[in-house]
Amino acid sequence: MDLFLAHSPDEPAPALGTPITDAYEDPREVSIWPCRLWRVADGEVVEELPAWRVFGVLGEAVLTVVERAGAITEEQVAALAALDDREEGRLYQAAWLRWGRTGERVNPVGSGVSEARRAVEEAARRTDDGLFGWDDYDEVEVLTDRVWRRAGHAAMAAALASGAPWLFEPEEREVVTHGWRTVMGA
Repeated sequence: MDLFLAHSPDEPAPALGTPITDAYEDPREVSIWPCRLWRVADGEVVEELPAWRVFGVLGEAVLTVVERAGAITEEQVAALAALDDREEGRLYQAAWLRWGRTGERVNPVGSGVSEARRAVEEAARRTDDGLFGWDDYDEVEVLTDRVWRRAGHAAMAAALASGAPWLFEPEEREVVTHGWRTVMGA
């Protein structure tokens, strides 16, 4: 059975044939992003794989959402906030419920949804630290601006719908991604 090794892109690449004792059974289990990813067979590194595999079989599409989310502008954020997102949110939650009923233990898009949200948060931080506030309960700083949070939700929905379209009926997927596609492009 193949296993997978991942680490920060700043770390040196393991040489082919390097013995590996700690690896993931599924690349979607990797929580490091950005990362480099290798396939491990018989306990040795045998090849480097595209890093987007950590976001699932359609991870390249998820990566596109993450990259666009990281480059989002204030104008795009405002445009997303101006759109009605009630149906998007309902269908996004319904898709997660469908996935939960599958019994699969590994998220279908790995950390892709959280990375899409994080990318929007990083763009917000570059724009204005005032968009964040302190959460006393978790004792962390969080994005509190409603408009930017809406953009984060749109990115999360687009990441899930792009990487796991089977969780949606085709018309549901169109609704869930409508705002993102309208503002950010296909």
